[in-house]
Amino acid sequence: MTIAILAGGQSRRMGQDKAALFLPTIQQAAEATGLPVIVVGRAALPDETPGVGPLGGLATALRHVRGPVLAVACDMPLLDTEAFLWLAAQWEGLPEPKPLGLVVDHLFAIYTPACLPQLGTNLAAGQRSLYRLLQTEGFVLLQAPREIAPKLANINTPEDWERLVVREGTGSEGGA
Repeated sequence: MTIAILAGGQSRRMGQDKAALFLPTIQQAAEATGLPVIVVGRAALPDETPGVGPLGGLATALRHVRGPVLAVACDMPLLDTEAFLWLAAQWEGLPEPKPLGLVVDHLFAIYTPACLPQLGTNLAAGQRSLYRLLQTEGFVLLQAPREIAPKLANINTPEDWERLVVREGTGSEGGA
């Protein structure tokens, strides 16, 4: 399994590059798991289909890795190593054959290359939503435990940043 941090967004609502703010924090937490980590949408692995949102980034990651991908948005800086390891353990605990994906949040989930055909169909039809993909049979939905759930918050606006990070004093200011 590889952790794929999706960092190709435009950051329109934030007013500044979210990846520049949050990527160092989330990448450090991901790398501490010992699993391989890739960043999609930046120089490391450019998005093969830019401008179509996280669905395009996910497709790029799945084609590149050719195995299960733990996909995470770069704007979830409260995620820590414990959260990544928890989700990976849930996947490993599933019996064979594995599902198309194991989803806690559409951008904190494990997806397999087996979902690429449906993903391609959705993109070709102009359906760029990961939520639409998850309506396909074969995905297992999982509720995060109480200690993981608050870490799934994404930061899309300066107000989110103020409320979730700065005011609550998580120590994640500026991605440090």
